Amino acid sequence: MKKNKFRGKSIKSGDWLYGDLIVEKETVNAFIVNFGHLAKRFIRIIDAFEMVEQKTVGQSTGLVDANNVEIYEGDILLRQDDEYFIVEREDESAGFILTDYNRTYTLNFHNEDPAWYEVDGNIHEED
Repeated sequence: MKKNKFRGKSIKSGDWLYGDLIVEKETVNAFIVNFGHLAKRFIRIIDAFEMVEQKTVGQSTGLVDANNVEIYEGDILLRQDDEYFIVEREDESAGFILTDYNRTYTLNFHNEDPAWYEVDGNIHEED
């Protein structure tokens, strides 16, 4: 079973954090939690628990690009033919789609070869 992985931008440091996502029900605050393993005991402990900007939270697609960089929701991908796409989550299919910059069409990401693409930033980073 594939483990869901998320990233979000730390409110405190501005750094990107990676791990599990926790959202508080009452406040809707989002946290990225980094779990570690105690190898000898096989139990999980919390290494880090940090609040992130909720709008920056994105889920990993489980795929890597041509440079072996993990691809996340919100990433901007450059295809080999110099066309740009945004990785978006599609709730209906519980998967990910690629939307071109002009929003004229979408591609089912799981029908595409990720080796045709390179991560070229994300929608939450400034140029």
